[in-house]
Amino acid sequence: MRLLRFQVDEEVKIGSLIGTRVIDLEKGRQLLSESGDNRFDELEVLRGGFQHILLHYGWTFSLLRSLEDSIRELVIHDNSLEESTELFYKETDIVYKSLFPDHNRILTCRGLNPNTLRTQSAFRLPVIPVGDWRSRNKLIAHKEPFILPKTQLSESEQGYPGGCNPEVGIILGGFAKDISRTDASEIIGAYSIFVDSSMPSTAEVAKRIGVDSETALTLGTEPTYHALRMPHPVGPTLVTKDEILDPYSLEFTLVDSGTVTDYGISKSLMVSFEEIVHYYSHILTLKPGDLLTTSAPGFDGLPFEPSYEVHQNPYIEVRSPQLGNLFNPIDDQRHTTGSKDVEAFDPMLPNKDR
Repeated sequence: MRLLRFQVDEEVKIGSLIGTRVIDLEKGRQLLSESGDNRFDELEVLRGGFQHILLHYGWTFSLLRSLEDSIRELVIHDNSLEESTELFYKETDIVYKSLFPDHNRILTCRGLNPNTLRTQSAFRLPVIPVGDWRSRNKLIAHKEPFILPKTQLSESEQGYPGGCNPEVGIILGGFAKDISRTDASEIIGAYSIFVDSSMPSTAEVAKRIGVDSETALTLGTEPTYHALRMPHPVGPTLVTKDEILDPYSLEFTLVDSGTVTDYGISKSLMVSFEEIVHYYSHILTLKPGDLLTTSAPGFDGLPFEPSYEVHQNPYIEVRSPQLGNLFNPIDDQRHTTGSKDVEAFDPMLPNKDR
């Protein structure tokens, strides 16, 4: 099952992608109820982001799968529904929306890829899945613009222009506390592509331009600030684990404006998905809808170009035969003139429903 949030006209819906068509799952549930199938009537209306659907609304991945199967069976018995423009939409007619518009539980692991460690000697081989808890990142949808935030630094002052890495996104389908490695696999509900992005650190820029860190902060280089403002594409869909024959054969090809810059496969990671769930369940209670991300399964990912003006239509794309292709056009605002700037982002306030 390939789950997504999408917009048609002014309404945001929850759907399932089948080939080149999208089923409106909430509309399908209404049709089932009208036909006398009341199994899903007591569940909350499918709306909002998947974190809320899984954590607060009583839905599980297995229930969503059962709903899709029931809708497809209903269509088989009522052929007129096959052409319903309220139940089915062409993928080309929808706008993808963020899978997690209000997400506040993201755990990102670090240094789990031996290929990256070979080129970043500051990292040591991890004995545990080291990570950090990101309470507020901007998670954007498939085809949504990937904005590189404006900075007051020149290209030479900025030095390393930042970059991005495709990672495996693990979406949990249940609660987990002190769970065993064996049982951890049952908690994993779905997978997706997560693109981790970064900008230069304060210390790096301060050293390069010969100022102290406090001064560097005024130039828009503070790493936490940039981490909050930097977009993190997730998608294009949530692929339930029953669709994945082998989660350790997930392939990723990273493309920068037509040029392949990296390739990776999930089996290269030094810590298993089950180990990540097991380890962190002993630190905190994991919940349905939590997003756990791995290190990049490739090499060094993609350093952003100093300027994308040479490209007519720059973009970042992650291609995965198992998880789909995640495409985002680049909107490079780093060295724009005038008042244009990225919308301020307050980590204490909910994200807008993108």
